[in-house]
Amino acid sequence: MVSRWSRVKAGCAFALACVLPCAWTPGAFAADDGRWPVANDVVAAAWKQGIDGSGVKVAVLDSQAVEDYPALKHASITYKLGRFHNVDDKTVECKVDGKPLTATIKSGEGGYYSSHGTDMLAWIVGDGSNYTSKWPGIMGAAPKADVLHITDGAVNAGPVVTPCDQKLAGDATSDSGADVKTAVDWDARILNRSQGGDLVSAIMPGMWMPCVMGSSWSEDVRMT
Repeated sequence: MVSRWSRVKAGCAFALACVLPCAWTPGAFAADDGRWPVANDVVAAAWKQGIDGSGVKVAVLDSQAVEDYPALKHASITYKLGRFHNVDDKTVECKVDGKPLTATIKSGEGGYYSSHGTDMLAWIVGDGSNYTSKWPGIMGAAPKADVLHITDGAVNAGPVVTPCDQKLAGDATSDSGADVKTAVDWDARILNRSQGGDLVSAIMPGMWMPCVMGSSWSEDVRMT
């Protein structure tokens, strides 16, 4: 008997294949210019067939993006601040170090010229540009896709986002369920998020999208 989770994974694989084949080959890692994700035969063949993300909506839930990062200059990206709530599920403002969280930052702000959110956007719709011509920037696999970036935390020096200021636990936290619903209401076909842990019920509302791309779900996830 095939489990519901197995069917979901199979559906994801099919949906992603319809948008842009992206099964990386071992030989792709041979490229040393940072372009290995798009330098393999699968993506190159897709591009030759005109499969470049055109007409596809992709939602990205991640940290603040550097909106003027060169590789994103020509990309179709809408930036939106995610929802933050308290333990009573009331919408609250997220502040970091006393300042209201913004959907994006400018290059150099806070000493940052990129971020995890910026990189994720670039892997999808980047055009390969960088701050200097000496080093190539990130090239996206689906540069013509339309993207909605939903900011769920501030830039951090590490891979995780900076949480909202809180006097008590639960005063202000990212509402993943609401942000997923925002993506669905926007008609996103693909959702890109980087998250460790379980797929909890709070994230499930509206979770009927055909594919969840770029996630790090816990192995003990159960779909009920």
